Parts: sequence; C-alpha cells; structure tokens
Amino acid sequence: MGRRWSSGSSNHYPIIYLNYFSIIVIGVLYGINRFYIKELTLHPFVHGYLHDVMAGWFMIAFLQIVLAWSKYRYSYALNSLKFQLLVVIVAGIYWELFTPLYLPDSVSDPLDIVAYLTGSLFYGFVLQYLYRKRK
Repeated sequence: MGRRWSSGSSNHYPIIYLNYFSIIVIGVLYGINRFYIKELTLHPFVHGYLHDVMAGWFMIAFLQIVLAWSKYRYSYALNSLKFQLLVVIVAGIYWELFTPLYLPDSVSDPLDIVAYLTGSLFYGFVLQYLYRKRK
C-alpha cells in the first residue's frame, strides 16, 4: 500500500487531537441539545436534524480514532473528503433504508442523509484547514 499506509508525517497529532476533541464536544453538545435546547424551542431543525449533523462529524472522527489505533498508524484513510462523504453516504443509506426493515421503531427520513453529509463536510473543512495551517 506504500508510504501512505505504513508511515507518515510525525506531525499528525493535531489531527488526532481534533478527533478526540470532536468526540468530547459532540457528546457535550448532544447532551445540551437533548436535555436543554429541545425543551426551550420547537424549531424543527433542533428536534429533527441537529443530532444528525453532529452524527456525521462524530462518525468520521470516531472512525479516524479507530484507524489510529489500528495498524494504519496515522489514520490517513479518511483524510480524503471524497472518501469521508462516501463512508457517510453508505452509512446513511443503510440507516435510513435498511434499518427500518428490521427495527420497528426506526423511521426513514432521506433528509437525515443530507444532515449526516453536512456534519461530515464541516469535519472535512476543519481537517483541510488544519492541514493547510501545518504546511
């Protein structure tokens, strides 16, 4: 697989820290939204899609952490924005189309996929910004 898989920049720590920081911040935001903001507003975005936007970012950050712990030392596999979006689209299609077939309480909403993609795009833009800043 070449250099990209077996070794890489020794300056990968800001990206790893972004992932851990993302998981913590998203967890806190999830709790604030679920237990506080949703009680204050009836806005449909807050009730229907905010968690899905956070899920798109969370999914990529979590996968980056898993890859960092694996044999792929610096978690380069998901640094391509196109690949991140592909992963989120595949997961979103599964959750929205197939999960309702076997989980009776699950509801299919195609706009959730757009929300997942939005969250992963935010993550991708922050990641690209950090890479440009490092150069």
